[in-house]
Amino acid sequence: MAEDDRDIHPSVAELVRTVSGLARETKGELTADIQRIFDALLSRTDLITLGVPRSSAHGLDSNWLYYDTEIAVSFGKARDTRVPAHDHGTWQLLAVYQGSLEYLGYRHELGDAGHASLEVTTSVTARQGEIIKIGAPPDDVHEWVALEPDTYILGVYPTAFTPVRKYFRGNRLGSGLQTGNKLPSRYFERPETGFGG
Repeated sequence: MAEDDRDIHPSVAELVRTVSGLARETKGELTADIQRIFDALLSRTDLITLGVPRSSAHGLDSNWLYYDTEIAVSFGKARDTRVPAHDHGTWQLLAVYQGSLEYLGYRHELGDAGHASLEVTTSVTARQGEIIKIGAPPDDVHEWVALEPDTYILGVYPTAFTPVRKYFRGNRLGSGLQTGNKLPSRYFERPETGFGG
């Protein structure tokens, strides 16, 4: 492959290294450069066949495309059952490769004795090629459900997830919640058994 061809048709490895470096620099802000790299990755027809298998608390058939001590890129099939509202303790970028995803993002305020208040910050149906920015705490709580059987997602995030994840109850994914809606919730904590996203 000629030097010019690599500029026009970069490899998945080059794209993944570039997007992970840009995301590290911007702390997950969705810039035009990151959007361009995501677009190139999401246009590939071979992502389903690539990567190294990984354990995932909320995905199926998930693979690492990139992993270092600071940032990771994963790819996998989204569950078609609701993933309960939970935190990660950090920002994330989540893109739909194929299919569609109903997604709710929340800002959380923790109270006493397992009580919390959640405010909806994002309520979207994300389709193929669309990117969701998951904020840093306290905006890192989210839940989703795949709307089609073969929905695949691409994630970019720091590897410094919180060692104890919070799961929130009392949420109503699919009930027409709008940005700005506030609702009471209860939460419980679960130690992470390994970095799996």
